[in-house]
Amino acid sequence: MLVLSAMSFSQDLAPTNAMAIALTAGAWCEFFRSLRKLALGLSVALGVAILAANFLKLTGLHTEALVIDEHLFTFFMVIRYSTVIVALVAGVAAMTAFVTNQATT
Repeated sequence: MLVLSAMSFSQDLAPTNAMAIALTAGAWCEFFRSLRKLALGLSVALGVAILAANFLKLTGLHTEALVIDEHLFTFFMVIRYSTVIVALVAGVAAMTAFVTNQATT
């Protein structure tokens, strides 16, 4: 549930919504501006993740405790009706917060 909430309130919500609105309105300039912002933000996040992973490997701080077990992936891959309800509620909460300007962007 925390993962879904974090995804709903993430920093890529504003550019993604702006792209959808721009496509609907036919505002191509705004669409490409939002696409550039989204690509830049995701590139920076990817770069930081790569640097952090390499830092952990080079300094020897990467241990077996940091390796993710296969069981964890299996646990998250099971989709039940409650998973859909939680995702729907998180999405509605995120859009409500975004529309009412209470989301952090």
